[in-house]
Amino acid sequence: MGRVIVGGRRIKCIRFADDMAFLAEEKAILRDMLLELNDSCEQYGMKINPNKTKTMVVARKIKKVNLRILNETVEQVNNFKYLGCTISSNMSCCQEVKRKIAMAKEPFNRKRSIFCRPLEKTTGEETSEVLCVECSIVWGRNMNFGRSEEKKIEAFEMWIWRRMEKVQNESATGSSTSNRVRTTLTIRIENIDFDTQACVLRLKGRNIAENQYVKMGAYHTLDLEVNRKFTLSKSEWDSVALERVDTACDPTQNADVAAVVMQEGLAHICLITSSMTLVRAKIDQCIPRKRKGNVQQHEKGLQRYFESVMQGILRHVNFDIVKCVLIASPGFVRDQFYEYMFQQAVKLDNKVLLENKSKFMLIHSSSGFKHSLREVLTDPSVVAKMADTKASGEVRALEAFYTMLQTEPAKAFYGPKHVERANEAQAIETLLISDNLFRIQDVKLRKQYVALVDSVRESGGEVKIFSSMHVSGEQLDQLTGVAAILRFPMPELDEEEGSDQES
Repeated sequence: MGRVIVGGRRIKCIRFADDMAFLAEEKAILRDMLLELNDSCEQYGMKINPNKTKTMVVARKIKKVNLRILNETVEQVNNFKYLGCTISSNMSCCQEVKRKIAMAKEPFNRKRSIFCRPLEKTTGEETSEVLCVECSIVWGRNMNFGRSEEKKIEAFEMWIWRRMEKVQNESATGSSTSNRVRTTLTIRIENIDFDTQACVLRLKGRNIAENQYVKMGAYHTLDLEVNRKFTLSKSEWDSVALERVDTACDPTQNADVAAVVMQEGLAHICLITSSMTLVRAKIDQCIPRKRKGNVQQHEKGLQRYFESVMQGILRHVNFDIVKCVLIASPGFVRDQFYEYMFQQAVKLDNKVLLENKSKFMLIHSSSGFKHSLREVLTDPSVVAKMADTKASGEVRALEAFYTMLQTEPAKAFYGPKHVERANEAQAIETLLISDNLFRIQDVKLRKQYVALVDSVRESGGEVKIFSSMHVSGEQLDQLTGVAAILRFPMPELDEEEGSDQES
């Protein structure tokens, strides 16, 4: 049976509560381990849930691994959250540092009125140290904690000091006065990062214009928030970039859909925008099991859990913008929660919930995890309710591609090579492409994808640009990030691939 050496010890399985992680050096060994586990489960009337099972290859060069359980393909991921820590396929702790920085910024912004008052230097140093040390506590022994991660924490420390410190002027007598100033900076952007927790776009670069307070060439980080004015200039604008700017400036493209996917003890409160799915809150509580003759503990635990979910909805869902709130769960959990929520609303005279009762929809889902949003968004009743949203259009397009791939595989292809050949024959009816391909560092390759989009539109085809931060975009990234539904069959593309493999 497969084993991996970690810290001088041979480990083949890591267990925590009802979670199991199998480790193997080869795909065949891992498949045998899963088959053996599945056989053991069947002996006790259980089975493995493919939707909750993930595979990840940890290596310098990531390979595609197709593992199947119960005739279903197990999803391969690049990042996986295990025991509260994000593990990457390249063992980098970059995502984990970003997450901890976002967590540290939340209490600072919440108590900004206190931190931004005149403080003693030692108090400011202690505040900065506490927040920065929290960001540094990652599994450094097992991860690649490099210079780039150190720079992120240093930049976060400067972010704290810029908000606590003021501009000081010292007179000839030695006395000093301080005041806050507003200034306009012009920076050449070198790095972009989006903070999903705080909904802030963070730009880093060098100052390229004369300024009284910031030196020429000095590094600076800007936080672009909602309703904050800024000017963006580029030497060349392609059609995809202009389209995305127009979409972002459209006031109708807002987070008009909220979703709560839940099961007993677990719930995810999400906001679904036109370009991403934001997880605003995760509620994870332990609910005692029902015992014969004593169900009070179970009922009390369930009520505490329902109360936490209801407070999360009130805190994170803006009913002035949101048009529809989806509550999805397996079994009758959603019905029980819905009944509890509006009983409490009547009891406490909560007008926000009572006035927006018609916006709630109860939908079935297989679990309370985020990936269940895919089946929720493809439900016919939800599709009818969300018919005018961009997110629904992307979900329908991806579902149509999967259907075509099963029924008429000669009219559905994915991968840059096949899609380019289909475009040369003007056969593409619908092009599905991830926005990740327009952010790659290779400018020449990026222009090729822009030219592909323009060419498909010129030939009368439809183009769907998927956001990599949306559920459907994550699934498209698993298919190389580009796919196409054709107007007519092209079986010769499969034949060419077969002949290339033989040669």
